[in-house]
Amino acid sequence: MQPEEIMMRGYSGPKKEGNKFGLVIAMGIMLFIAAIAGVIFGVYEMMARNSEVEEAKAECAKAVEEAKGTGCTETKEVKTISKEVARSIIKPYIGTFNYLNTVFEYGLTDEAKIEIAYQNVRPTSITTTEAQGVISYKVAYSGLDEAYKRLFKLSTSVPKQNYAVSHGDTFEYTESSNEYIVKPFNGGGAGSGMFTVVKKADYTDDGLVVEVYHDVLPTCEAAADSKEEEDKEEQYCIEVSGSGIAESMDEYNVKVLIEKFTDEVPVYKMKFSYFDGHLVLDNISKS
Repeated sequence: MQPEEIMMRGYSGPKKEGNKFGLVIAMGIMLFIAAIAGVIFGVYEMMARNSEVEEAKAECAKAVEEAKGTGCTETKEVKTISKEVARSIIKPYIGTFNYLNTVFEYGLTDEAKIEIAYQNVRPTSITTTEAQGVISYKVAYSGLDEAYKRLFKLSTSVPKQNYAVSHGDTFEYTESSNEYIVKPFNGGGAGSGMFTVVKKADYTDDGLVVEVYHDVLPTCEAAADSKEEEDKEEQYCIEVSGSGIAESMDEYNVKVLIEKFTDEVPVYKMKFSYFDGHLVLDNISKS
């Protein structure tokens, strides 16, 4: 073999660069596909998370809606007032019409409102007259009208007409003098007492509700005639010798009486609302 031939066999020639270029292109294509896959996966993950967020929001909204029916609502603080203040508010309305009868016995009728207004007329609006030994009173219409509007809800004036409370005062309107002639009811009694005591009072959104213990009952002295001596402590009676009116728990035996006969003691609700900037009596109901 010639040396030239040996040299030719040992030399294969230069390596082709095309193989390297193809490898680079292949790797590039693979990286591109991987990048696209990554983007697609990222988008999918983002959409999945958004879906989870929306589901969470929906579940939250559902929980809120369900909670609305469970009593979980906004509550308002109930404001109470002292019994002394409540007593001063109801005092103009609880005067007696005749012997131990009040608005609780009569009900809040138009005639009862006139009587209550009359009891609260300013003294300067009332004059006293006497004819044939009978005392009567004259009250200016303007005075009665002013008192009525101060105590009750009335946007117009009191009708100019006659009024009469059964077994109570009569009010005869006189047009010429624009006044009422008030003839008091003459009557009395014995052997009974009365208590009108505030139980509690709460402000409401539009006014005030005052609950009142009220009853007219025999005196223990009068009731003793029909009971044995040993049964006196079980009697529903008030410990006064004459006709008495208790206005607080501390008078007579009222506190013990109410505690012992809780289920028997009548309770009245007096509802007040605001009118022209102050409280006026709307209605009275028995519990």
